[in-house]
Amino acid sequence: MIQALKDKDIAGAGLDVFETEPLPENSPLWELSNVIISPHTSGNTEFYDQRLIQDIFIPNLKNYLKGKTPSTNLLDYKKGY
Repeated sequence: MIQALKDKDIAGAGLDVFETEPLPENSPLWELSNVIISPHTSGNTEFYDQRLIQDIFIPNLKNYLKGKTPSTNLLDYKKGY
């Protein structure tokens, strides 16, 4: 990936997970202008807690308590996420 980024075969990358954590100081990724490196909290916004509790957890809990399958934000192992 690093070579592809250097060669511009990949236009850019936004990364927040690495094989070695934390990303070593000598990693070439730090020097690439077409790479954005962020902490694991990059998805955390001012609305994150509200979305997590009100839009995902509570509806899933209500379904679960009714004996139904939770329906929001489910994993799809066939798709790989």
